[in-house]
Amino acid sequence: MEAQFRNVSIPVPEIAAMYRELISGIAVTYHGSLRSIEECIALIEGNVGGLRAFMKDHHFEKLDDEIYFFKRIKPAFCSQLMYFRKMYRMVLHKPVGSTAEQVKYLNRELGFLHYYFEANIDLYLYLRSEATYLDEVYFTRKPQAVVSMLRGTAIDGDPTFCTSCDHEVTRIWANDLLKEYIVQSLEELNRKESTGAASLEDRSPLTWTASLAAINELIYGLKATGAINNGNVTLSQIAGMFEKMLNVKVGNYYRRQQENRLRENRTPFLHSMIKKSNEEMDFRDENPHRSSK
Repeated sequence: MEAQFRNVSIPVPEIAAMYRELISGIAVTYHGSLRSIEECIALIEGNVGGLRAFMKDHHFEKLDDEIYFFKRIKPAFCSQLMYFRKMYRMVLHKPVGSTAEQVKYLNRELGFLHYYFEANIDLYLYLRSEATYLDEVYFTRKPQAVVSMLRGTAIDGDPTFCTSCDHEVTRIWANDLLKEYIVQSLEELNRKESTGAASLEDRSPLTWTASLAAINELIYGLKATGAINNGNVTLSQIAGMFEKMLNVKVGNYYRRQQENRLRENRTPFLHSMIKKSNEEMDFRDENPHRSSK
């Protein structure tokens, strides 16, 4: 399973470069195994360390810049670290027994996330509504004793790198990512349970040979256009269809879609299909007697 990335606007070139490095590094490193999760954690820790080092020599010219850093930029980095650490713990503790046991375990983890949501509903609503009236209290390094006692500032040990609430934002974002991970894990278990292992006779002779990013474009394109069941279909159902028809393990399409969104060209495969289709039709127009296979 994989994480999602947030589209965060980063005005500081050095930090923007670190975030791009983080995104590309995770995309290359993570493959679902415990070892790859460990490598991602080490990679993100290095990036967070770089962010901390940058802050030691950086002075915010405006209060709004400091607020944006601790409300948006730092959580974008740190939520990935928290997410992969939580994922690592979940993978270690996930039962290896029946599908029913795994579903029960994942639903229990979803329950923990819901409990945290309910306990912090005020901050969730503040962030979701994009409110700003408490930003100076929550996201600047001015001493905020009352808020710190109520919210529980992260035990960071570095008052120059934390505020009273940026850790809570990090946790909220990490929980959002973890929820997507759990939901997709449940969807995959349900697909396996409903379809079962295909016999050799039932297995499709067709195999997907393009990239997983390419099939992701198709999955989301079919969903967005309503081309299947007039749009009354889930992404999981479309992914399951491709897996069965084309002998491909689609994996985490949620995360891959986030990676696609961050590319300069978000839909290169779909654009390539249009180009190749037009070239094929042009060729047939010029060579009407040539047969097509």
